[in-house]
Amino acid sequence: MVIVSGVYNLLDKNSVEKIRSWVQNGNTLITIKTGAEWAIRNGFTKHRLQSDSSMSFIGRKDFDRAVEIEGAKALGGSIFRVDLDTTHPIGYGYNRRQLSVYKNGLTFFQNSSNPYNTVAQYTLDPVVGGYVHSSTLKKVKGSPSILVGSEGAGRVVLFADEPNFRGTWYGTNRLFLNAMFYGNLITVPNVAAHELEEH
Repeated sequence: MVIVSGVYNLLDKNSVEKIRSWVQNGNTLITIKTGAEWAIRNGFTKHRLQSDSSMSFIGRKDFDRAVEIEGAKALGGSIFRVDLDTTHPIGYGYNRRQLSVYKNGLTFFQNSSNPYNTVAQYTLDPVVGGYVHSSTLKKVKGSPSILVGSEGAGRVVLFADEPNFRGTWYGTNRLFLNAMFYGNLITVPNVAAHELEEH
């Protein structure tokens, strides 16, 4: 099942539980951008979204500058560099770890506590081309671009970006197809906290 970027407020609790049960029975849920946000908020995965809760003081700005200041933080469409795990089923067919992705939204994931769950991660020097505000760039650097998590016997694939953007960005559509065709082959490794401490 694919949950594309959109608004899913009309899905009631019963519908959400039917989807959860379907995934838990061994199926694959593929989510993109705000669809991934929906999956995280509805507890389909233990992965989390980045938040600005660490900002203790927001400060004060003049109202007439709101459009100028906030508009500059939007991400209308830029190209970023990710490090892709080519050994992962979603990375199948790619022979270079470095991949350029098109990003035109503000979906950002927290880093996974499981070292095997991050399929693609933005590099620390991620900008390939396009405009990006400095506050947005901080969120991009080193954050996950694609995550996979387990849900019962199934799995949830989270794309921070649209891999099939308007049928024009062909470098990443294979990632989406791999998630569709090889999703049922993905077994998410379970790593205990004490194992992480040892490594």
